[in-house]
Amino acid sequence: MSSTLKTADVSLWLRNIQLGLFAIPLACGAMLLRDGRKVHMRGALHGFDVIVWAIVLLNAIGGLLVAATMKYADNIIKCFATALAILTATLLSVPLLGFSPSGSFAIGMVVTMAAASLYSSAPDLAACTRFAATWRS
Repeated sequence: MSSTLKTADVSLWLRNIQLGLFAIPLACGAMLLRDGRKVHMRGALHGFDVIVWAIVLLNAIGGLLVAATMKYADNIIKCFATALAILTATLLSVPLLGFSPSGSFAIGMVVTMAAASLYSSAPDLAACTRFAATWRS
């Protein structure tokens, strides 16, 4: 999927619309299976207030950022960015919300941070192969 997003001559907006059109029937089906009676009685947007619309807007912006990351960067970078965002949100929730992470979460956080730093500090493979080719000759 990553190579398809990078090689196609399709704008990010069109790609997001395509992916959204794929997800909408699945989301509507899940909504109707779970809350079909309530949706029929009150409507699909019942209870949406300013906070909910702000969350919807943040998710939309996040979707655009993911699409831009997939188009202009690597899939691995997107995965690391997602993991680091979860870790950052968790670390912020400790003082703000009184959350206490478990020991296994702390181990996972250390491993994720180590993997991200190792990946970002890895040497350029093209430069290494050029150096090895000049060294052999």
